[in-house]
Amino acid sequence: MSVERRAAHVPARAERPAESLPGTPLRTTLHASADLFPVPPAPRPPPAPPAAPPPVVAPKPQFALIGRLVDGAMPSAVLRDGERVVTLRAGQRVGGYRMESIDEDSATFVHEPTGQRVRIGFGEPGAGAGVSRLASAARAVQAPAEEKADD
Repeated sequence: MSVERRAAHVPARAERPAESLPGTPLRTTLHASADLFPVPPAPRPPPAPPAAPPPVVAPKPQFALIGRLVDGAMPSAVLRDGERVVTLRAGQRVGGYRMESIDEDSATFVHEPTGQRVRIGFGEPGAGAGVSRLASAARAVQAPAEEKADD
């Protein structure tokens, strides 16, 4: 019987956990899912650069080419800009556009803020209704002047 008592009786020092005994190495319990050599996560990719703004498109000119005047070596364009009629030579400006050149049937303009070129033919709408009537009238006025020059 005494053996049973001794086995049942354990000294107080052994009752403490092994981690608390002085000089005892710290024990770690490993689980099956523990990774002994963890790999750090891949670095995050840098954020995408901001999307490029859409290209700037020149607004449609608010004037129409209604005629062409030839005065010496430098021709002029006759434009309808809203309710007014404007005469321009190469290099002059109207409505944010600079006239670059004029030929027999059209004129080329450069939209100054964007640098885009626009070619406008006679009577092409741009300034609203009535443009074709004005273009016809301008041609009618121009035609007799050309006939007189041929005489």
